[in-house]
Amino acid sequence: CKYVFLDNSFDKLFYKSNKQNFVCLNYFGGLFKNEFFKWESNGGYKRMLKEQHDMYKLYDYHLSISEICSKFIALDNCLYYPRFLNFGFPRNDIFFRDNTELRNRIKAHVDFNVKHIITYVPTHRDYENPSKTLYDKNKIKKTRTIFGDLTDTEKVLLETVLEETQTLIIAKVHPIQERACINNEVSKHIIFYGDLIKSIKTSLNPLLSISDFMITDYTTAVYDFLYTGRPIIYYFYDYTEYKDSRGFFINPIQSICAGHISYNISELVDAIRDLSNLSDPYRNKRQFIQELFIKHLDGNSTERIKDYFFPNTKK
Repeated sequence: CKYVFLDNSFDKLFYKSNKQNFVCLNYFGGLFKNEFFKWESNGGYKRMLKEQHDMYKLYDYHLSISEICSKFIALDNCLYYPRFLNFGFPRNDIFFRDNTELRNRIKAHVDFNVKHIITYVPTHRDYENPSKTLYDKNKIKKTRTIFGDLTDTEKVLLETVLEETQTLIIAKVHPIQERACINNEVSKHIIFYGDLIKSIKTSLNPLLSISDFMITDYTTAVYDFLYTGRPIIYYFYDYTEYKDSRGFFINPIQSICAGHISYNISELVDAIRDLSNLSDPYRNKRQFIQELFIKHLDGNSTERIKDYFFPNTKK
């Protein structure tokens, strides 16, 4: 193959020949998670330079969604900035298609009338993962829910607002997090992604495309959802623990959060009720961040990539 397209820059595929070009489709890994702890705990600055040298030899191109994102990704992951192409990510073209059929199928899949669909995308916690350097068994609660360690009263509070607002939450839990300590409690208002795809074939970005709102924490999937322009709720139930372990690329993180910020179930419930009542106080900030971080808001990323690498290919 003349071109080899890869979905991330973590795979070290050193079988590359001199005649091949490796293209990283990438994902936006900056702003939220602080990656520098990896270098600090595994060799420091010299290890960081070696990583950049290896990556320079391996990857010829990296894709990104804008110039500012390219700079963040390059700095955060030890990549060579001049090799970035700001064409957008192919997966985000889904946001510019008609995805009504998927939404209707999901609504028909549950046994209640759905008015709002929320996709919840929490990331994993290094302090919960035994394979991570920052693992802390003293912080593990094996029976916690996807929303943290909730009391029975808090569970009822969340269930009540979902009932009142006719809201369905699709929980796309990180695989590492799910295996580590998530208790999949049953609720007709909450469907786990792993259970949903057994009946309806889909993936994360199509789900985001049909979601009225998004609930997230420290995951970079928020920069995919920004394409929709729809409301975002940030749920930082373990803000102190996460900050003290993994940390943030930008601190304070609240400065780049384009939506409601909640630190407990009571605040999360208020945010859900607020958005369900069509109150959107963060619209202007969300639009500003969208314009700052997304260069092409048109759904033609795949076409731009094809035209660049395969200019003579017929449409």
